[in-house]
Amino acid sequence: MPGFQSTAGRRAGPTGPGTDLQRTAFWQGNAAPQRTRKRSGHSVVMTLKISLRSLTVTTLLLFLFSSCVPFRDGGSADAPLTVMSYNVRYDSPDDGRNRWENRRDMLVNQVLFHHPHVMGTQEVLPNQLRYLRRQLDDYEYVGEGRDGGNEGEHSALFYDKRKLRVEDSGTFWLSPTSGRVSTGWDAALPRIVTWARFRRLDTRESFMAFNTHFDHVGETARIESARLLVNMISQLNRDRLPVVVTGDLNLTPDTEAIAVLTDYLEDAYAEAPVRLGPEGTFTGFDYDAPANRRIDYIMVSSGVEVLRFATLTDAVDRRFPSDHFPVVADLVLP
Repeated sequence: MPGFQSTAGRRAGPTGPGTDLQRTAFWQGNAAPQRTRKRSGHSVVMTLKISLRSLTVTTLLLFLFSSCVPFRDGGSADAPLTVMSYNVRYDSPDDGRNRWENRRDMLVNQVLFHHPHVMGTQEVLPNQLRYLRRQLDDYEYVGEGRDGGNEGEHSALFYDKRKLRVEDSGTFWLSPTSGRVSTGWDAALPRIVTWARFRRLDTRESFMAFNTHFDHVGETARIESARLLVNMISQLNRDRLPVVVTGDLNLTPDTEAIAVLTDYLEDAYAEAPVRLGPEGTFTGFDYDAPANRRIDYIMVSSGVEVLRFATLTDAVDRRFPSDHFPVVADLVLP
């Protein structure tokens, strides 16, 4: 398969966070060769004792050193949590060369390359959900469809089952009757939020994740959805755990509904000291058009440190995996 390309059409190398550096074992240094006298076996024993003593001292020093250095991986208390938000574009027969079957493998490879702990997805139809579940071996998901049960588009939360355990989860509707299938305010369609309480298996930290897709038509619905989301986070997060919100909000940063959210949460893009890729996230599958509108978000509660943020523009043969760029952030929970 051709390599990933940037939006400029050039072949791009790995750009994901967490690229490992090759390590050299401490015993592979250039030690001077030791001489052994032929007239006695005592020198061999002496050399062995000295080597063992040196190895013991070296091992002790390495242990003490590793205890003092705060690594950001390997299960330490501040190991980054990688979070992705991805509108995968629903399976539409009208998409021509961009139909789901023509881009799904590219999308899966992109997710596997970055391998987030948690991925909030949007516009996922049941057949797409089944495909992603089969292809993403390390992942499970939580969430139901917006039409109830397994029906309609999902805003599923995928999580790496090797690294996280689900402690609780659920789905609610963005409407005044949030506990049942419903369409809220002036929205064109039913809209949902899928949430989960996760526990990390390495650090034993718990946190909450919320994933959503705001309406594309109703302005009132988007404002009220933001208010409802904030209220539901407050109700569900009784232990005041760190919170991560992912979603296609169909809103640019200068809108009233985003202001409602950022009064309570922090925009990871704005907080990140290191950013990669364009600000805009919507392309409509147009490879040559600039992505000027940022409508896909990762937000976090106060105290969550944002290490870096990327908008992923990977393409193959001038074709994107979706009509939205996924966004990914590395976070450190308080």
